[in-house]
Amino acid sequence: MAPSSPRLSPALNVVVSAVQKAGRRLLRDFAEVEQLQVSAKGPGDFVSQADIRAEGFLRPDIG
Repeated sequence: MAPSSPRLSPALNVVVSAVQKAGRRLLRDFAEVEQLQVSAKGPGDFVSQADIRAEGFLRPDIG
């Protein structure tokens, strides 16, 4: 369903837009996966720079 669909609520439009923006960035990051920095988040739990960036894109838009 396209973000401009009249069946989507305004809040859902915000979420769809934020996810699309983060998705575009993730696609760029994973195209260069060899260069991604990965660090330990916890025991057996890792986070990449791409994860942190995606969260940074999403958090301001969807809180």
